[in-house]
Amino acid sequence: MLKPLVPTLGLSLLLVLLWLYWDQVRTWSVKASSQANETLQAKPALAFQPANVKAFRIRNGQKQFIAARMNEDRTWLLEIPFRAPADAYAVESALSILSSVKTLRPVAGEAASLTDFGLQEPQIFIELEEAAGQRWLAVGKASPRGDGYYARSSQGDQVVLVTQKDIRLLPQTPGELLDLRVVPLVQDPLHTIEVTQGGNSFRLQATTDGWAILKPLRTRADRHVMSEWLYRLTALRAGKVYPKEPLDGGSEEPSRLGAIRLSAGNVSQSVEFFRTGRTVLARRSDHPTLWYELAGQDASVLLPDMFSLRDKHLITEIEPRSVMALEIQHHGRVVRLVRLGAGWALNSLPLSSDRAQSVERWLTDLNLFQWSEPLGDPARCGILGESRWQVSLRGRDGQTVGRLQIARTTLCGDVGTTTRGDPVKLGDTRLIEQLPID
Repeated sequence: MLKPLVPTLGLSLLLVLLWLYWDQVRTWSVKASSQANETLQAKPALAFQPANVKAFRIRNGQKQFIAARMNEDRTWLLEIPFRAPADAYAVESALSILSSVKTLRPVAGEAASLTDFGLQEPQIFIELEEAAGQRWLAVGKASPRGDGYYARSSQGDQVVLVTQKDIRLLPQTPGELLDLRVVPLVQDPLHTIEVTQGGNSFRLQATTDGWAILKPLRTRADRHVMSEWLYRLTALRAGKVYPKEPLDGGSEEPSRLGAIRLSAGNVSQSVEFFRTGRTVLARRSDHPTLWYELAGQDASVLLPDMFSLRDKHLITEIEPRSVMALEIQHHGRVVRLVRLGAGWALNSLPLSSDRAQSVERWLTDLNLFQWSEPLGDPARCGILGESRWQVSLRGRDGQTVGRLQIARTTLCGDVGTTTRGDPVKLGDTRLIEQLPID
């Protein structure tokens, strides 16, 4: 009875084996297709290392052409449409974007010729120069679905579809690659700065704790004011950069405002500033054929006068908490204040909390106080007989850390001397009015 069933069972077993085999083949085919697509999607449209690029050219249709080349010191120079320093970060960013452009899928066979893909005269054509040779990428029309652009490269003749967003991030104008810094050397460790404005000039030199004015007089520069000025120069960027064209008969030469000369190590750089109408123009000594346009800039910020940079504190480098004793001489009388822990004693007698706080406030005001203008001869001001005070400040070791004189006059208002002994106008009455004496 089993003999008639043997062929049926054999056929059934064969069908099962065939189904299992086909299912396995289909699984392998799907995996292989998926892996092929993943490989294709991960493939860059133009394989290269941005760090190996020495020069590149970008043609945007027939309208614009950009060319840049790396100098021996690894800075970048824009060569076309005019020679100008290029922003290294902008160049590296553009090359990085180009290296990340990916192939979406091949499109060979979808059309008959390069013209149909817009590749006979590409919208964008990019050439790269490396030590090993040249590479190029041609970008044509957008695909009908709008998800990419047709492209072809030096890697092969096949037309492919590349990612649209990365192509749109590539630089479209030379201005996107320009170095817009007006005073680039200010970012280096400077040792001297010379400022010229009109017929006046002064020189600054870096010190271990700030800056000093060397010429025309030797004095300290205000550390905070100098930091603010140098920060402004560091952040100064041009709105436009363009070649300096020869003037025609009806054009006026921009009027010169002044110049800054900076030195760092063995390198020096000068920047001249000009005005034409409401626009300030800058010209760098390393690229004298270019104008750097600075719309709306205040010339006094770019070219400060010596007085604005000068340290105008009556006392310098003295923290109120470091003052342990304060002596005030007035008309033959000496008032001696001594710090006692968190309080003060006047002629060995402890002061009340309110009076001790008034001494601290006065020391703080003295530390922050700035004079208004230098004074030539104090004698001409008519110092009032009993309106003169001599102040001495002593530190923790009992040594004098500061000494100054302040006085009231009939012609110059309140005057005083700095810790260096320079006579100055105080420009404020509170320092004398709030002296911590009876």
